[in-house]
Amino acid sequence: MKAYTFRVFNKTGVCLFNHAWPGTAHTSLDDDTRKMLFGSLFSLKQFIGKMTPFLDQSGDGTGAATLGGYYSFRTNNYKTHVHSTPTGLLFLLTTEPGVGNLQDVMRKLQLSFVDVTAKNPAAGGPDELPSEVSCAALTKSVAAAIEAASAETR
Repeated sequence: MKAYTFRVFNKTGVCLFNHAWPGTAHTSLDDDTRKMLFGSLFSLKQFIGKMTPFLDQSGDGTGAATLGGYYSFRTNNYKTHVHSTPTGLLFLLTTEPGVGNLQDVMRKLQLSFVDVTAKNPAAGGPDELPSEVSCAALTKSVAAAIEAASAETR
């Protein structure tokens, strides 16, 4: 499995973490791209919520309870895995298109993010930008989770 990018957004669309693996085309995330990406994901979540045949148990009209916090979409060039939390954090992992369901990997990435930010007394909290030390620890943790997932799919 080849991973291209990993990004974490808070509920207001601020990119808290952005990591691109070497050799990927899009490594930067300017303000316009960030807004379009977050808006697209927000719209896609609402669309899925409206199209889901199950009852909307979340009460907010998005169908979040029926999604289980995870969905993915694929193009010819990539597959994006999206994991949302009840607190509004969005975890995005972009991989090669042939990758299967990575729901467990996304949960591991969420736990890594929580360990590095929320459980770290020196960190500002999960809605604030992590420090350089936290970013380095999170990058290392993300790389380890991706390697483990790659080994499982072989």
